[in-house]
Amino acid sequence: DYVIDAFNADKPFNRFLTEQIAGDLLPAKDDAERAQWLIATGFLAFGAKGLNEMNKAQFAADVVDEQLDAVTRAVMASSVACARCHDHKSDPFAMEDYYALAGIFQSTKTHFGTWIDSENNNGGDLIRLPALPGQLIPNKSIGAKKVADLKAQLAKLDEEEKAGQARVKQAMAEKKDLSGEGYDMLRNAIRIYWSRGGIEGQLETVDDEGRALPLCMGALEADKVRDARLLERGEITRPTKTVERGFPRVIEISGAPKPAEDQSGRREFAQWLTSPEHPLTARVMANRVWRHLFGAGIVRTPDNFGFTGERPTHPALLDHLA
Repeated sequence: DYVIDAFNADKPFNRFLTEQIAGDLLPAKDDAERAQWLIATGFLAFGAKGLNEMNKAQFAADVVDEQLDAVTRAVMASSVACARCHDHKSDPFAMEDYYALAGIFQSTKTHFGTWIDSENNNGGDLIRLPALPGQLIPNKSIGAKKVADLKAQLAKLDEEEKAGQARVKQAMAEKKDLSGEGYDMLRNAIRIYWSRGGIEGQLETVDDEGRALPLCMGALEADKVRDARLLERGEITRPTKTVERGFPRVIEISGAPKPAEDQSGRREFAQWLTSPEHPLTARVMANRVWRHLFGAGIVRTPDNFGFTGERPTHPALLDHLA
């Protein structure tokens, strides 16, 4: 709906991009505008995620990679993500460029809204939107009785977990062998873990009366802003030097601001992408519109303006439209 509303309102494309990349960092005149900017950042929260990944650091790195790839491919028709493990094979993006951008997204908390269960090892909460007059979320309220039942189930699981932990602690103190019942204890601990995730996930979507809360997927600033470590061959177990947050060096834009020390840098990244001096952003979008209208782009590889993509059939026309 945000995207449709933006097109219907003839929102300028530079503003459209800025809101989706850094809407949470933009000043809003009121709660309604604030909610709209937060919803816009859903662009960074959507996308494929390896929810079964057991390694939390690997999962976080993969989320950053997906965000980086989505933004650069959509806006620049260039996949900087190809430089995660080595310098880009055909385009002028080095690993340092990748990890300069990765630091920006590592300094961002992604709210993708899933809960722990048997098929998901990575829970992600949602963003609470400002409450607005007349705001309705149909068919999502569960009622106060259901909330009370869920809280009672959660309390029971807490008791079971404490009992299990006490059993293990006692056995360790007595140096008792638990190998005979260890499998059952582990299976029960996993059951509790999965069950709690589903209950907590449901409770996060409603208030104490069971009324659905206004929530959205999106992105906010992380608790800690930090530059990324360059990973040898892209492996999280092989960190090397720290790379200062920034933008691909092959595209130089005069007066482009550097990421602020106390913020992720998403706002400055959006300013860099939407600068009139940026050689790709306007051309990529003009080409996408042309392809939508005529069935084929002036550049027939709309997601690849690099050396392995096709050259524009009418470069002067593309420049004029951009």
